[in-house]
Amino acid sequence: MTPPEKTKTSVRGWAAPSADDDGMQLFGQLATAAYVLQDDRIAIYNRTTIEVLGHPPERLDSANYWEIGEGWAQEEIRDRGRAWLRGHPMEAHSVCPIVTERGERKWIEVFRRRIEFRGAPALLISALDLTERWAWLESAKRLMARHGKLLSGDARQELAGYPAHGDEDHGPAIRALTRRQRQVLDLIARGRSNKQIALQLGITEGTVKLHVFTLMRGFKVPNRTLLALIAHKVR
Repeated sequence: MTPPEKTKTSVRGWAAPSADDDGMQLFGQLATAAYVLQDDRIAIYNRTTIEVLGHPPERLDSANYWEIGEGWAQEEIRDRGRAWLRGHPMEAHSVCPIVTERGERKWIEVFRRRIEFRGAPALLISALDLTERWAWLESAKRLMARHGKLLSGDARQELAGYPAHGDEDHGPAIRALTRRQRQVLDLIARGRSNKQIALQLGITEGTVKLHVFTLMRGFKVPNRTLLALIAHKVR
């Protein structure tokens, strides 16, 4: 479906500005998904956003931004987005689960920056689709579990997504953690489930899941098992 063209004076919608607006023209042509969140809505977005988020323009134009998130994550996405727009401290990036128009789950890595857009606070978002990469890593892990003895040490290390020697420096990732992320990581090291972590910290299980996936991304591991190993090591 070809997105409807919008002029640079449009309040919301797909970014297809007139040629005399060089900045907006560049935004519209970016190969990376880029969009602006404002007043609970996606104020403007480029063509790649339609592909990455998996929703047609009419859906992006009408939905609240959190409604494309997976059900259990919607409340957290909404509350955090509103807090960031009010000026609360925010993470530079995180991983969010979304559901496409076809009902397919995607994992999206989101990078954000607080800006002023048309005279009001907004969030500038850049998004990458991690779904295929994560699926490949999980498949590779299963392959290694079955046939690991037949693989070289380097191959096992690469497939694991985590160096076999275990001597890597986690200092930068640890220093970047928020207080809440440290709490979640400590409880993961103690073997707590998401539900147990949620009850102990007084937050929703969906919030815990978002923290876990952000931690996995920060420590560059493809699954919770490897995250738990790191959590136990750095306690």
